[in-house]
Amino acid sequence: MKNIFRFLLAALIMVGAVIPGKAEMCKYEQTGNKGQRAQTAAGCTPSSSFEWLDINNVRTRINSGGDMWWDLPAGTGSKYFIPANGSATSLFAGSLWIAGVDVNNQLKCAALRFRQVGNDYYTGPLTVDGMASITPETCAKWDKIFKITRAEVDEFLVNFEAGKTC
Repeated sequence: MKNIFRFLLAALIMVGAVIPGKAEMCKYEQTGNKGQRAQTAAGCTPSSSFEWLDINNVRTRINSGGDMWWDLPAGTGSKYFIPANGSATSLFAGSLWIAGVDVNNQLKCAALRFRQVGNDYYTGPLTVDGMASITPETCAKWDKIFKITRAEVDEFLVNFEAGKTC
C-alpha cells in the first residue's frame, strides 16, 4: 500500500512538472500594433464583396477580405455546399493566414480570425514608396473578385514566355 501511495505521489509530481498550471489569454490580442495597421489601411472599410466558386460539385462563397465559406455576421451562416445544388454544408468558415520574414528578418503575419480582432486584408494595390499604404478610394475601387479560367492562365503563360506584355 505504501508503494502504491509513493508511486501515485511521484506520478503526481511528474505530471505537475510537465503540465503548466496556469492558463493565460492571448497576450497580443489587445496590445497588437493597431496604430501601424490603421495607418497602412488609411481608413479603408473592411472588404464586403464576394463571389461564388462553383467547381467539382462544390458551391462555396469566397469573400474578398481573406475569409471564405461563410456569410458575414448578420448573414445566414455557412456557405460551403456539397453537392453544389444541395443544402447540406460541411465547413463553416476558413481564412488565409500568410506569414514570412521581411528584409530585417522580422516575422510578419497576416491572419484573419472571423474579423473579430481587426482585419489584415484590404483590397487593391499598395504604394511602392516603402510605406506600402493604400487610400480608401483605392480600396473601394478594388473591392471585387476577379474570376479567371484555366484557358486565360494558359494564354497568359504563352504570351509571357513569348515576351509579350499587356
